[in-house]
Amino acid sequence: MDGPKVHLPVRVPAIVIEQLDDLAKQRRMQTGEMTTRADLVREALEKLTAGDDNQQANRQLDFQALGDHEYDFGTIVLNALEGLANEAERQGIEDAQDLALTLGVTAEKDSRTERLRAFVKKLHGTLQSV
Repeated sequence: MDGPKVHLPVRVPAIVIEQLDDLAKQRRMQTGEMTTRADLVREALEKLTAGDDNQQANRQLDFQALGDHEYDFGTIVLNALEGLANEAERQGIEDAQDLALTLGVTAEKDSRTERLRAFVKKLHGTLQSV
């Protein structure tokens, strides 16, 4: 993207900065061109905001390329949700009614339900916003 540039102050975890630095170093070694972490961030933002016919592919940042860590909280949550989705499919739980019939009886008796309800409410809001 050409045109005037502005600064975008943003706070990110230190590990992401380290991973960006490692990626920039790898790219410099591969291409011989001077690549900075800012170049990588600009490139990712350009892909994210690209408006061609294949928007979905362009909107997906390659978090593996950013060194997504298996112990990152977001990764842990998404892995757990994927496991639950896989198990629901395996058991033939296809819709909200099936889920309510399957989970409701157990959740009604479980002392953890209120705490989990609060967490799931936050999780739902977060997933709806991405």
